[in-house]
Amino acid sequence: MGKGRAETHYILIDLLNKKEANTMLAECLTDYSLGTFIWLEKDSRGYAVLNYATSSTKSIKLR
Repeated sequence: MGKGRAETHYILIDLLNKKEANTMLAECLTDYSLGTFIWLEKDSRGYAVLNYATSSTKSIKLR
């Protein structure tokens, strides 16, 4: 790459239902917008946690 900025799009895919889930997140979460940085972690009980960064980091427990 030359000079400039590369843009990254973070996409969450629901493999069971074969759907892109970012749009569903944007509809449910008022402070989430498409392209927001997201990452997954496990909490101390082994649950998957979706984190996303806005002005602060927010977490959602996935079940």
